[in-house]
This record gives sequence, C-alpha cells and structure tokens, in this order.
Amino acid sequence: MHWQTVSSKKVYQSKRLKIRLDKVICPSGRSGTYEVIDRKSAVLVIPKINNQFFLVEQYRYPIKARSLEFPQGSIEEGETVKQAAKRELQEEVGLRTDSLVKLGFIYYACGQFTQGATVFLANNCRASKQALEDTELDIVVYKHSLSSLKEIVKANKIKDSATLAAFGLILSQE
Repeated sequence: MHWQTVSSKKVYQSKRLKIRLDKVICPSGRSGTYEVIDRKSAVLVIPKINNQFFLVEQYRYPIKARSLEFPQGSIEEGETVKQAAKRELQEEVGLRTDSLVKLGFIYYACGQFTQGATVFLANNCRASKQALEDTELDIVVYKHSLSSLKEIVKANKIKDSATLAAFGLILSQE
C-alpha cells in the first residue's frame, strides 16, 4: 500500500507560499494529517574561478543570524532555471558566466516543503557588477579553495542545508 491523500485543504496563502493540510492514509492503513508547505523551486549556483569557490554570507531573518551559503534564489516569472542562475550569480556575487553545468536537483526539507533547487556549477566566471536587492545589501563574498571549503564544512560553519547538499554534489564530481 502507498500513501493515499483523502483530502487537501489550503489553510494559508501568500505571494510566495501556500500551506495546506492533507488528510492521508499511511502505508500502515492508519489515517492522519500532514502539513505541507508549497513553494516554487529555486536555483543554487556554485561559482568557481580556477580552483576557488565563491560563497556569500548574509543575514537570514528567520534564523536571526548570518549564514554562509552558495548564491541561491527564486526563479522569476518567465525565467528559465539557467536565466535565474545567471541572474543570481551576478546579483549576489558580481560574476557572469556562459558555462553552467547542472549538477542535480535537491529538496530543502522534503519532509515539509515541496520547494527544491536546481544546482549549477558556474565555470569560467568573469567579473561583473553586483546588483544586490534590498534584503541583500549586507552580503559579503568569500573565496575558498576546495580544501578550505572542506575545513569550513568540517568545522560546522555552514548551516544552510542547500549549500551542504550542493557541496556533496561538488564532491561527487571528483
């Protein structure tokens, strides 16, 4: 037996997300409810020049702390995932590229969210001008070698699950 959705009710909706309450029957046959947060998927870009990877550090309001991450963001209406990746790369890091390699797709928290991100490696980057949004004005850009990045991950200095998952995709390419 598989999961069965008996009913689905939207309990909240905003411009960026929808929360629904699903009544389900689990594989065991027991019934229950499941809260699901629907949100459009995003892009995550791993910028690389030579052997240096670029990360951004910015304040993340929900956790009330700064976070070290690979650049990531929403896919705007009418944009392809590659266009969104290129836009985020320029906005947050101030880099441009014509070489995006798709490494995979990851989910942010598949036990609660439908949102995920397409992960791209951006090779052959060249300098451009940042175009930060109002919520990104505090971004600081850092460059790290792969060995330095491994140490940062080992020291638990990166808390962003998408960045950690993307790092795993980088390692799988070696």
